[in-house]
Amino acid sequence: MNRIFTKSVLNRMAAVVFSAGLMSAPVAQAHADGVMIFNDGQHDIYFVHITPIDWEDWGEDLLGDDTIIRPGEEAEVDLALYDAACVYDVLVAFETPRGTEEVALWEVNLCESDFIAADEWEVIAFDESEFSAS
Repeated sequence: MNRIFTKSVLNRMAAVVFSAGLMSAPVAQAHADGVMIFNDGQHDIYFVHITPIDWEDWGEDLLGDDTIIRPGEEAEVDLALYDAACVYDVLVAFETPRGTEEVALWEVNLCESDFIAADEWEVIAFDESEFSAS
């Protein structure tokens, strides 16, 4: 997929909408400060874009020039640069033998979710404590 597409073009192309049922109960938080990205795919993640839902484009790559998330690894992404509330759009880009594969999650509440798992087909956000051992 051409990385020049704007969020609105990609949004019209999205075939899957994730329901709020994938996320935990709300927590009292003014805005999201950061989120952990886990690579659940078979290829490296080279780009992560997380922007407020009212932005027209994807903004900068939040991984930076020197960070790649390899399969089975995770990296924390800082969202403190945004003065947004809680709801964001997420775009994750994998480098595969076919080229860049992009997957998106729309309108995810990152005040309720602190962990994002991505593979080459989907992005899922959830509260990591839901999966922690008791």
